[in-house]
Amino acid sequence: MRVGTEACLDISVQSDTTIVCNAPGGSPWTLADVSIENINGEAIAEQAFGYMKAGLFAADGRGGIDGNLYFVDLGNNSYSPIAKPGEAVTGLASHLDGTVYGVTSNASAASAGFPRTLVAINPFTGEADQRGQLLTSEAEAMRILDIAMAYDTDVLCGWSKSHRQLVSIALDTGRVLLLGGDTIVNGSGLAFDFESNLFLAPDGSNGGLFDVDRSSGVLSGAVSMDDSAADDVSALTFDSTTLYGVREDPSTDGATLATFLLQIDEETGVAQELF
Repeated sequence: MRVGTEACLDISVQSDTTIVCNAPGGSPWTLADVSIENINGEAIAEQAFGYMKAGLFAADGRGGIDGNLYFVDLGNNSYSPIAKPGEAVTGLASHLDGTVYGVTSNASAASAGFPRTLVAINPFTGEADQRGQLLTSEAEAMRILDIAMAYDTDVLCGWSKSHRQLVSIALDTGRVLLLGGDTIVNGSGLAFDFESNLFLAPDGSNGGLFDVDRSSGVLSGAVSMDDSAADDVSALTFDSTTLYGVREDPSTDGATLATFLLQIDEETGVAQELF
């Protein structure tokens, strides 16, 4: 039995349909063929095995310019492009089934501007499936910068910058339901921890990190972050028990942004710039 061109180790036939083995190493978020050979011949399943690794996803692309999907390796503080979705994507959230959900940026190729669109991205192939525009049942457009997926559920939330409220987003259609709240946000980084507690960073990297009531959108329990740069936090996410944020620093030309990854202690507000 082989994965790619390399032989598997410790092969154990469990049944007529199940084989267990240790696969050879491979690059994260790539696909490989699986081949099995015996006295009856060889069978090959093309692109049937996917290499995964714990870490973060990131995306770029602004103003209608398609970007890349990146894998951020927290083991060595590095990042590398793994796919090109064909969209200009901003907020991202990962589902346990491996799907990466994203919302398109203003003037992206998919939405031709406002409103934005929910897309589902296959991180192995980069294929982006448009699920629908971010609209309410009354066809009100939402300006949503970051999204968050509650752990082990299909609950996808965002913060509408245009309506100043917490919203839920239907995974199959992009339909938006206003949940409540009344908070003006700048970067609007939003994240669920693994216990489905929801956090929002509306005021920049030296502002408050708030608990968000999932049913009403009411904010409480602010912890002050201590990042001296004091720029917008455009995204938040958890990896296991650690909170990370993306800080956007305006460049001197005022037209582009430099981005930095922060590690944030949600209990004390201490923010450490990683790279």
